[in-house]
Amino acid sequence: GAEGQIVFDGEQFYVGKAAPATVVDTMGAGDSFTCSFSVAYTDSKKTGSERVREAMDFGAKFAAKICGINGSVGDGLTYEGNLEDLYSDEDGYVYKPYKKSLGDVQAK
Repeated sequence: GAEGQIVFDGEQFYVGKAAPATVVDTMGAGDSFTCSFSVAYTDSKKTGSERVREAMDFGAKFAAKICGINGSVGDGLTYEGNLEDLYSDEDGYVYKPYKKSLGDVQAK
């Protein structure tokens, strides 16, 4: 939310700032943060606190963009925008997940 987020990695707490948002509806913001944080964390090639902070940043920015959409995406509504708009923003932040083969995913 507006106060940011706290993430615990089992050893350390991390505090992140909320991303700027034009709030239309907060429905799904927490779920969006959790999901996008998880994807960014899993896909990251970084380690340690740098990995956690990168995922927190992406999660916050993704959730902020979701707050600009009226209603819940996937709950009877479709998102009419360009999906790439959710991955990049005005300050130049772009998250591009790399693709893993099914074998790489199953090996973990």
